[in-house]
Amino acid sequence: KWGMSELDLTANPAASVIPPRRPASLNDRPAVNRPWEPDEIKVFFDTLENKAMTYGHPVTMYNVLKGVAIAYYTLMREADIVKLRWSDRKDGIIQWHRSKDEAPHDLWEHEELTRILELGPKLGLTIITRRDGQPLTAEGLSSNFDRHKERLLEKGLIQPGLTMHGLRHTAATFLATLGYEEENVAAVTGHATMEMARHYTRQHRRRERAKALLDLHKIMSDEENQS
Repeated sequence: KWGMSELDLTANPAASVIPPRRPASLNDRPAVNRPWEPDEIKVFFDTLENKAMTYGHPVTMYNVLKGVAIAYYTLMREADIVKLRWSDRKDGIIQWHRSKDEAPHDLWEHEELTRILELGPKLGLTIITRRDGQPLTAEGLSSNFDRHKERLLEKGLIQPGLTMHGLRHTAATFLATLGYEEENVAAVTGHATMEMARHYTRQHRRRERAKALLDLHKIMSDEENQS
C-alpha cells in the first residue's frame, strides 16, 4: 500500500501472498509481557519501599518504585513514564500526551500512587530523574528495573517473565475478568483498536472454560467415589 501511494505502483504485488503458519515450536515459548500475579506486585512494592535488597544510590530505588507505581496505576508505557512531569498532576488528575500517537489522556490519580510519589526527593521537572535531576531515559529506567527484578528472582520471590509493560496486561486481564466490555478495556489501556482488548477477553474466556472442565472432572470424581 505504501508503494502504491508513494511510488505510483499500479498494484500491490504482495496482496496474494499467504502468511506462513506459526511454527509449532514457538507455542511452548513463555508469553511476552505476561500479567503479574498479585503476590509479585506486592513483593515488588514491599521490597522497594522498605529498601530491602537495595543497590546503588537511593535515587535509583525511588526511580524503580515510582516507575512501577506509575505503570501499575496509570498503565503508561516506559517512554511516557520518564516524561511525566510534576506539573502534569493537577487537583488529583494526571494530564499527559501518549508518546505513541500524541493522544491526550486524563486519569484520576489513585491515592496510593499519590503517597508513593511523595516519597523521596524531588530533583527535577520530571518525576523520574537521574541523580543530577536530569530526566532519566526509558532505557535507564528499564535497566534499574531489571537489576531489582534479578535480585527478586535469585531469592525465588517472583517467577521469570516480569516486565514493566506486563503491568498493562495485568490491568487489562483483570478488567476482562471483571466482565468489562472490550470498548472499556481499550479505553483504559489506550489501545486505538479493539484487537488487543479482544485478546484479553479471549484469554479470560479460555481460562474460564479450562476451569469449568476442571470443576466438571472434580464433580465426576466425587460422584464416582460416593458410588
